[in-house]
Amino acid sequence: TLEGLQFAAPPQLHGIDVVLVNASAAVNWFDVTVNASDISPLTYDYWIADTDGIWSYVFDSNTSESIRIAVPSTRDVALEVVVTNAHLSSTTCNDSCPLLEVESSGFSSQVILQEASQLLDDSEQVVAAFISGIDSASSVNDMQDLFEVFVEMIQNNVTTASHSILILHEFQQAGVSSGLLNAIELVGERLSDATEHMLELYLGTVDDYGSSASSGANALNNIADLDAYLSSVCVTLEAGSLPNSEVSTFEEDTYSLSCSSTETVVNIRTDRASLTTSVERLSTATVSHWNTTINSTDDTSLLSSVYGFHIDSDEEVEEAEDVADATPVAIAVTEYTESARKAVSCKYFDETNSVWSDRGVVLTGLSLDDSGVLHVICSSSHFTLFGVGDDSEAAKVLETKFSSFA
Repeated sequence: TLEGLQFAAPPQLHGIDVVLVNASAAVNWFDVTVNASDISPLTYDYWIADTDGIWSYVFDSNTSESIRIAVPSTRDVALEVVVTNAHLSSTTCNDSCPLLEVESSGFSSQVILQEASQLLDDSEQVVAAFISGIDSASSVNDMQDLFEVFVEMIQNNVTTASHSILILHEFQQAGVSSGLLNAIELVGERLSDATEHMLELYLGTVDDYGSSASSGANALNNIADLDAYLSSVCVTLEAGSLPNSEVSTFEEDTYSLSCSSTETVVNIRTDRASLTTSVERLSTATVSHWNTTINSTDDTSLLSSVYGFHIDSDEEVEEAEDVADATPVAIAVTEYTESARKAVSCKYFDETNSVWSDRGVVLTGLSLDDSGVLHVICSSSHFTLFGVGDDSEAAKVLETKFSSFA
């Protein structure tokens, strides 16, 4: 036992009273009173959560047991309260958290949208107003106009990181596609101030977008842009952390993302890919694995999934001019055959021409791991999307021609 060590009991939460005090077209206001007790001073975190458990955000944190909160008038939300004492021991309402239910207001969708648009400048009402506006937008033009206001607010740094992520998610779920990639980039640049829960929501939103973008027109170009933004996410997440080469990995349905920061050696190894090289300055390395089938604009056949490799630093990384100076990457072949072993090639996606290319990428070796998976080792002078090409048909043509000369 440790002498003198004492454990502080959490505060007691006796109940939460909520009263609807104002109901406008777009926003409902509730007065909240928390009945909690402890021998030390208390702080209160007031969270607003959706009823599906997908998102929640802090409306306010303070030392008052009473607060007035703003919620959307178009859907039910839950109020979650966390009470913390001076010893940082906390308790929450859990299953007894009150549900703030919507009552029929009689307002038309157009009226709700008009009022929501007028409330976006109020920081306390901005999330509620956007949600009500999104829920009530009855045309593509109305939704796009509201979305453009949101993008402008991000550019002007008006909304917080958590609010921006939540609103971005709601627009994506509502089917907004025009300009969404730009908004994903803008929000991704502010993740350093986001909570862990909101970071998960952002990565999930990117996942949903990636799923739809991978099957549409210009799919590979969209994924290439998205992959570059994910490398920026890694830079943001690694900022301020020790550059100790530890790898943080995030798994989504459409992609997985591995991030690491170092001042010496980059060594990211996943089940299906690896990036190993040396750096001369503080750098952030990113390896992404796209788990979805991506439409291609050319007839290139890939034997692997699509991977993204990036190294970012404060100074621009110059492209290697010699193969010996290039960076080696290893990619697992998912469709391994004897003929494939004889005719694999390293490919990168050329965004300018929207084709798979082998310029600046050289096949330097093959290896089999303990489970029998073939890894293709490539050296590259640049970073982008990569894959393993199947040149077996071309090899057959050459073999036929050589046989004809025999």
